[in-house]
Amino acid sequence: MAEVKLVSLVDAIKERYGSVDDTDYGKDAFFVGDPSRKRNKTWEMVGMEKTRLKQAEHSKLVHVVVRGCGINVAERSENEIADQQLVRVQELDLSGNNELTPESLDIIVQKLPALRVLQVSDVPSLMQFSIAQPVSWGKLTKLVLNNTGFVMLDQIRALMHFEKLDELHLDSNGISCLLEGGEEGTNWSLPSVTALSLAHNSFTSWKTSGLNNALEHCFPSLKKLYLTGNQFPNIAEDDVPSLAFMRSLSLLCLNDNNHLTSPDNLTYIRQLCPTMDTFRITYSFMYPTFNESLARMMVVASIPQISTLNRAAVRPKERTDSELFYVQRGLSETDEQKRTALYPFTMELREKHKDVVLALIKEGETASSGAHVMLELRLKCDGFEDAKKTLPSSLPVGKLKALVRTVFGVDAAYQVLSYWSGDGALAVPPTPLDNELQSLAYFGVGNGSIIRVQDTSVR
Repeated sequence: MAEVKLVSLVDAIKERYGSVDDTDYGKDAFFVGDPSRKRNKTWEMVGMEKTRLKQAEHSKLVHVVVRGCGINVAERSENEIADQQLVRVQELDLSGNNELTPESLDIIVQKLPALRVLQVSDVPSLMQFSIAQPVSWGKLTKLVLNNTGFVMLDQIRALMHFEKLDELHLDSNGISCLLEGGEEGTNWSLPSVTALSLAHNSFTSWKTSGLNNALEHCFPSLKKLYLTGNQFPNIAEDDVPSLAFMRSLSLLCLNDNNHLTSPDNLTYIRQLCPTMDTFRITYSFMYPTFNESLARMMVVASIPQISTLNRAAVRPKERTDSELFYVQRGLSETDEQKRTALYPFTMELREKHKDVVLALIKEGETASSGAHVMLELRLKCDGFEDAKKTLPSSLPVGKLKALVRTVFGVDAAYQVLSYWSGDGALAVPPTPLDNELQSLAYFGVGNGSIIRVQDTSVR
């Protein structure tokens, strides 16, 4: 049987970062370029040699990445790690080292005095080991155990003990239920954890996931929860008792859950997460007929407490435009039951913006004839001075083109229209106005927007 080669953390660091006592390099080892061009070789050699020597000073390493280096033992000799003086290492990534065990990890963690962040992803067998007693990693503040064979929270209790852990990642482990028995009680907790990631697992139900019991009892200080890429269904009324854990969250990620297709989910989240200020969701699943800009406006209008949506700040002007767009869509729905189902906050937002809504639904009139907003717009066309116009939000794009022809003399057939929100804080491509039959409100054009006119004619 072939002898197993021992590879320690120090071996992996030397392989990855080099060492000041390296003797395996010849005089041409750092030459880059055409060997016949000696001047070019010399210049490259000097720069690379300097970099190698600087990188090989392991005592200055702060962030160490040794992924997939075949590490199977913490040290090959006693005090091997201490002799390298790795006293500044704060972050360590050991992902992809499939033969690591909790015991080896414990030795590594204990001998790196400044270590605060540990990542051990893509080691599927890590959680299958049994040890005599839990290892104590009290100094760690962030732990990443993605794709490590983790199935239940009880595995962490059996293997590891934490005191200061603030952030825990358990992505891609195929988890479908956090606690054995689902809603049964537990007296074990990680009281300092404020951020928990359970992304890309196998959750398919709010009730049987064990989330409510696990998060309320095991993570009493939790503020940020990442549930990206699971299979959670639409939230129903009878799911609400199982979602009590959401009330304390400041950040919730539900993007890439392709079964969250109903806008009613936003209504429940608005009620269940009163302190949430950061939210992530996939627009296209709930609003498949809207473009991304319009779908974002619907989400912004539906959840008033959020200040960040899908990694972008919700600016005051964006919120105003979104709420007015929501009101216009709601008032244009003539069926009262459909309006209540699709746009439940229409009346609330109409009252909030009653000073800018010029005409509301009157007795005997249709909603579409009575709901519009006057918009202060700026028309912009290269080669002309900007023109300011006050136009109703119900104006069709076709009629806007007729107005543009009057102002700039550009024939409608050669016009390509688009708009910016008018908020100087946001630098994004303009949104196209590409349907002449639809109104400005349909495209989400808000007060203060800039209409861009592109003349495609040959002059």
